Amino acid sequence: MAEALTNTFRLPPQLNVTEGNVSENFKKWKRQVEIYLVASGAVKNSAYQVAIILNCAGPNIVDIFDQIQWTEEDKINLDKAIKTCRAYEQSNKHVKELRESTNSTHTVNKVTHHDKFKKKTYQPESKRPQTRHPQSQSKTSYNTQINNKECNFCGYKHERKKEKCPAWEKHAMRAKGRNHFKAKCKKIHSISSTQSDQEEDDCWLNAITGHTSENVIQAIGAESKNISALMNVNDCDVRFQLDSAADVNTICKRYIRKEQVKPSTITLRMWNKTPMKPIGEVHLKLINPKNGDETMATLVVVPNGHMNLLGLDTIRRMGLITVNDDRFIAKVETQKIGDLGEITLKVDENVPAKTLPSRKLPLSLQDDVKKEIDKLAERQVLIPVTEPSKWVSQMAVVRKPNGKLRICIDPQPLNTALMRKHYKLPTLDDVIPKLANAKIFSRLDVREAYWHVKLDKESSDLTTMITPFGRYRWARLPFGLKVSSEIFQRKLTEALGDIEGVFTIADDIIVAGCGRTNEEALIDNDRKLKKLFQRCNDHNILLNEEKKEVGLTEITFHGHRITREGVKVDDVKVKAIHEMPCPTDVSGVKRLCGMVQYMAKFLPDLANDLAPIRELTKKDVPWIWSDECNMAFQRVKKRLTEAPILAYFDVNKEVVLQVDSSKSGLGAVLLQEGKPVEFASRALKPSECNWAQIEKKHYQCYMVSSVLTSTHMDVKL
Repeated sequence: MAEALTNTFRLPPQLNVTEGNVSENFKKWKRQVEIYLVASGAVKNSAYQVAIILNCAGPNIVDIFDQIQWTEEDKINLDKAIKTCRAYEQSNKHVKELRESTNSTHTVNKVTHHDKFKKKTYQPESKRPQTRHPQSQSKTSYNTQINNKECNFCGYKHERKKEKCPAWEKHAMRAKGRNHFKAKCKKIHSISSTQSDQEEDDCWLNAITGHTSENVIQAIGAESKNISALMNVNDCDVRFQLDSAADVNTICKRYIRKEQVKPSTITLRMWNKTPMKPIGEVHLKLINPKNGDETMATLVVVPNGHMNLLGLDTIRRMGLITVNDDRFIAKVETQKIGDLGEITLKVDENVPAKTLPSRKLPLSLQDDVKKEIDKLAERQVLIPVTEPSKWVSQMAVVRKPNGKLRICIDPQPLNTALMRKHYKLPTLDDVIPKLANAKIFSRLDVREAYWHVKLDKESSDLTTMITPFGRYRWARLPFGLKVSSEIFQRKLTEALGDIEGVFTIADDIIVAGCGRTNEEALIDNDRKLKKLFQRCNDHNILLNEEKKEVGLTEITFHGHRITREGVKVDDVKVKAIHEMPCPTDVSGVKRLCGMVQYMAKFLPDLANDLAPIRELTKKDVPWIWSDECNMAFQRVKKRLTEAPILAYFDVNKEVVLQVDSSKSGLGAVLLQEGKPVEFASRALKPSECNWAQIEKKHYQCYMVSSVLTSTHMDVKL
């Protein structure tokens, strides 16, 4: 009968919980549903009413309804369901009101110097305490005063009347009890209740009361811990909790079609270490209804009743959460210094020790230098010395780019006696080919790098230096020793060298994120960063927060611009040469040639371009900056501006070497797949300039399994 009547009447529209005023939408929708239930005759069957309401409400409300923990006696009972929801809604409303009232009460207490209301208190809105004079407040009757003891039923303070307790005549939803809230339920604390149930209830509450935003919600009762997002899956809106600690994504069985599920070998482990066998896994498209962003993700299918989760990888790809990388960088305190262990310096006993006098220090620097020495002594980097010393070096003061002073040792005599522990220092040419597949880069800097290495007492005595303020010995590895760079590089490589995708040169660290897409590369970069930070924490390596560059598509490294396409010349270097005035002496010419030579790999035919300028450095050549020299200088500047991007060298690709020669120089370019990998050129010696052209073409060309090309007709390839 009910089915026939239902077909006669038009169903109410679906409840709109995403647009407009949710409260007003619900009131109008509720009125239409009530009219329909009466007209269709469904009011006589409670279970039928529930089914009709859920059908009209839509999938969002069905999802919320399924997350509620119903007791057996409450199932398919509409009146009890409404009372349960309203009680739960009212209790959380009280929590919000109490927080607001606590703030206002706390302000009053600051004036009256009472701390009676320091804890959360509950009072009906109509009877909240007003600011009174202390004498009039003391006349209040005993029954209307706030009880100092927490209520055993609701957990708040209120008048000693059961009618004043917000939990009175309410049901405990999980423990089948009455007249108390879940926080004071004795049964619920004696069983192993999962955290996911609590999170579900919090999200459900906010969805009902309209505190959700279109994309991300935060439950009132969850103490700002739970964050969820709405995603479209199989043309159905599903709410997922965002869990940056989860390794996989999970979704309840009811949202997945049976034919989509594939077998899975994954075993899930709950927060309490309990293993759970999933139903299977699916590979689906997730769509963010707010901005239309979509991504393909693998989700593990779990039984109904469990929370839908999105793990870190999916969260990052969808842009739902941004990981704060600052928490990984060492928070370096002023007095804290890294520790890579202790070393011993060895000296040649055949070299006599030397004791040098103190250098004079300008009056304008004395105060600043004294303050810096005192700081280093306080941090125990420098140790005052009063006993006699065999070796005494002089102090050197260097002003850093940031304006601060750096105290160094000038160990020229000591360096002649120090014995090196030879260790190959990595260069940029060693690292660049290993970045061929990288798309995301991070660059980090070791703070106070050399000071990470301690010196034993005997080695520390060797580094004694004299200052205008007395003698000090270095307790940490100082700048200036000829062995410092090798010792530190060996220590740093031993600590970090085995981490995949992490490369170190001096105190700089590069992390390369690889992947087929930017998202995969970003995830790979984050994974390597976490491993790096953990290793730094294990080995007491401190990083410089001010110099970090994390998760970028381009970084500057040792005068080069590292990108996913290849290596570019650093714009800062180009700008420095463009702003450089014409040299006025031989020293200026040598300085110019040195700066340009550092970027020679980007510049074709550089030897010929610099030939007129280089002539000025020869003996018996008078200094004349001619128009030809000026044209050569401008030509070099132009080539720097037009410098190409150099491709990463790949040992698996065919190598093509193009060579050329002129009367004054040789030139070559290394190519792979038509892209330049590196340019090279050099000037010919006076005797080489007399060679035949074909001899110049073949000069020092040694190739293995490669192709050699030349512009000369006589060269047989």
